[in-house]
Amino acid sequence: MNQISFLREKVPVFRNVSEETLRGLLRAEGSRKIVYEKGDFLCRSGHELEGLLTLTAGRAQVRKGSVLLKELEAGDVTGVSALYSGDTRMDTDILARTRVTALFFPREAMTEALRADPQLVSNYVIFLSTRIRFLNGVIRRFSAPDAAGRVIRYLQTEAREQGEKLRIRPTQAAAELGMGRATFYRALEQLRQEGYIRREERYVILEDPGQMPDPAGLPAAQEAEGAGGPETSEESGGKTE
Repeated sequence: MNQISFLREKVPVFRNVSEETLRGLLRAEGSRKIVYEKGDFLCRSGHELEGLLTLTAGRAQVRKGSVLLKELEAGDVTGVSALYSGDTRMDTDILARTRVTALFFPREAMTEALRADPQLVSNYVIFLSTRIRFLNGVIRRFSAPDAAGRVIRYLQTEAREQGEKLRIRPTQAAAELGMGRATFYRALEQLRQEGYIRREERYVILEDPGQMPDPAGLPAAQEAEGAGGPETSEESGGKTE
């Protein structure tokens, strides 16, 4: 699949944008392909990213300190919040978990593309709205007073996407919630014993989502030590091709 087809079919921001617009974006001054090796940082908190970075292959993690906020894969983009905010410094670290290839589009090139293509404008607004909803969910999770409360809000958020039968990856979920996996399992067990959920192999099933307890009213579960993040000491900015 060539780059234009990939962008139109796999990247929501560029879905169904005209080939002419994308061709101009790819050829614009400063647009380039970048390769990151496993363990490289795509960007660091406090560092500037003056454009949009679109993953075309590989996986990366978005972290705030030791807390995993999001997993990125081919088709995902980053740099949106800094593109027109007036402050191009990133608030998070993005770490390559595998070899990653990405396309970088500078702000000036994105501005010209947005002026030229109404479909791109519509996609961009939809993408920003989706991102705001995602961040609201993150805030709700971390505003719970204890581990069990954060797990409840995590399950409620996932239920809106998956329904009542949730496919949960405990290690990833614990990392997203900033807790150890043992703490996450204890919170799930507490909810199971109280009849709010049941477990079926790799699935968590909500017995009655409307009757989930108020996270603020739960007794505090003992916290395990933090989930911990990937241990890296070297910073690498990837190789431009």
